[in-house]
Amino acid sequence: MHTLMSNLMRSRTMKGMTASLLPVLLVACGGGGDGGNPGNSTVETHDPAIHEPAPPEGGSSEHADDSTWHEQCHADDTSMVAAEGPALNMSTNQLIVKLRPHVSASDSGYGRGSRNASVDVDALTRVVDRINARANASANASRGLPVRIAVKRVMSGGSAVLSTTGADPSVAALADELMREPEVEYAEPDVRVHASAQPLDPHFRDMWHLHDSDVAIRMPGAWDVTQGNREIVTAVLDSGITPHPELAANVLPGYSFVSNALAANGVPRGPRADDPGDWLSEEETSAGGAFHGLPAQPSSWHGTRVAGIIGATANNGIGIAGVNWYGAVLPVRVLGKGGGSTSDVVDGMRWSAGIPVAGAPANPHPARVVNLSLGSIGACSRTFQEAVDELNAKGVTVVAAAGNGGNNTIDMPANCRGVISVGASDTTGRRAFDSNTHPRVTLSAPGTGILSLANDGTRAPGAADYGITSGTSFAAPQVSGVVSLMLAVNPRLSPREIADILKRTARFPAVTQTTRSCRVIPPGRGILDARAAINAAAGTRSGSRS
Repeated sequence: MHTLMSNLMRSRTMKGMTASLLPVLLVACGGGGDGGNPGNSTVETHDPAIHEPAPPEGGSSEHADDSTWHEQCHADDTSMVAAEGPALNMSTNQLIVKLRPHVSASDSGYGRGSRNASVDVDALTRVVDRINARANASANASRGLPVRIAVKRVMSGGSAVLSTTGADPSVAALADELMREPEVEYAEPDVRVHASAQPLDPHFRDMWHLHDSDVAIRMPGAWDVTQGNREIVTAVLDSGITPHPELAANVLPGYSFVSNALAANGVPRGPRADDPGDWLSEEETSAGGAFHGLPAQPSSWHGTRVAGIIGATANNGIGIAGVNWYGAVLPVRVLGKGGGSTSDVVDGMRWSAGIPVAGAPANPHPARVVNLSLGSIGACSRTFQEAVDELNAKGVTVVAAAGNGGNNTIDMPANCRGVISVGASDTTGRRAFDSNTHPRVTLSAPGTGILSLANDGTRAPGAADYGITSGTSFAAPQVSGVVSLMLAVNPRLSPREIADILKRTARFPAVTQTTRSCRVIPPGRGILDARAAINAAAGTRSGSRS
């Protein structure tokens, strides 16, 4: 089991990607999942030796103050610097470009500074033509093949996606070239993202992570206060969902923002958020295949698993229960075969929050919580940061998985300002061996051996099923579910207030009280305490969404 878990998590981090198919790769980050216990089921105590590799040992001195320890643990760390460069080994043939406000507003119906300003395509085309002219001149001088860029589509936030053709392009170099144009506010690679968790044991039925114990998130006491509110919508930006009796009562009609035809796998952009499967065959991943460089794999049903952790129906006599029994779940498909792109994800983020997106109908059910169980290597991009800022300004809380590299780093967009970043703990209360840890991680939730919904299809969808998952991808939705319960008892809470409450009420389990080792302590301010967070939210009546 140890080897299987380790190999699965390593193989799904998607290192060494070469596909020119999708823009910058966003990958789902495994992490503590969540489910619910329908009341009277019993959960056995697990032997950590069965499910986890032995964690490293730390020192013996106690840390008297959690917040002080959190700062000291990473005080001298500089390893994040290496991660905050361009995404590594994640090739893309697309860029995201935004013109300066006075340029974008000149040919649109929106004024300067409008968050929904359209793109002056004529002005952008003139910039592109200048770049192409210089590329042609350079190619003629060197007798090489020119690299050409073209406007592919307008996206949300006043930005546009450019595609490249011709010689093997350096997208980072093209972005630098575009940044030298006076009309351009910023240009950056359209980074790819991907979901990365797989089931580990289909017969493992216990939902230890929800229980009222020192190493779990203590849901029973939280459910005494609230089981959720249909008016609070949580958007799941992921691979879409498959039909499941545990989701039918809580899922709203969603939308797919996957723009690449091969990745979309038959479900292009439009009002369908179902998951057709994201399997990769040996033929597709071999030399010459559309996904060359990625490992062959069965369909992950990643979005179904994440949605089940948040909102599986409770007290229906079957299966499991989600964190939020009665809250609404809005599926938004942004990941397909081989992953997804930054541009598709941020379009999905804005649409989820009720912000207009060109080409998509208005969202009649704007979300208050957005879950991003996906990520990519690198610093927070301008594209992601602007989207997060807009969502926060509308009172929308963004939760993201910290990543599964097992390093003192943090994935994008979890490293963006205003995002609640979630690491993973294991069945002993220690840091999950593959969870990223860094000062920017907000808190942790269980991320090992998490029971949730699944599907038994290896390629196309089959029958509804259940399965075990691990990784920060499944820790993040536990936090998202608790945030939605906090909003159910106090809908005026702002994203900043929610983050403050989560940090203030998180706790370090007893097993960590005799060590200061950053390799042992759960990342962030400790493990999510649902009962304490919801009680604190209920007592914070001065909350404001601004």
